[in-house]
Amino acid sequence: MLNRNSRKFLRFLRNSKPDFDDRVYTYAFIEEHYAKSISMESVFATVRYLDKIGYLEIATANGISLGVVLTELSLHPYEFQIERIKNFLFKSILVPIIVSFVTTLITNLLAPNLLQALLEYLQELL
Repeated sequence: MLNRNSRKFLRFLRNSKPDFDDRVYTYAFIEEHYAKSISMESVFATVRYLDKIGYLEIATANGISLGVVLTELSLHPYEFQIERIKNFLFKSILVPIIVSFVTTLITNLLAPNLLQALLEYLQELL
């Protein structure tokens, strides 16, 4: 779940052109264009959080953090959200309806025959 700062930061990155061809947004670029109204510490905290949940990757060179790279999840968040909703609806709503329907069919088709067979078996025992 994204908070307001994370959504705002991701929106800024998606609407900006990366510094390099390999989709890297450097911290200098972020500081120059985004962090005018907030502190860089807040930006770093947001970056760490988004990296932890998979929306960003931290770009490094020789062990030095240079900036961030948007992942597929951050580039197309609504597509992933739609898939999660479809999955939830299938698991939580459609599967129980199907199971209930099949169980009702089996019960209605087999119960009379099973009851009749049970009665006949009991009459043979007596």
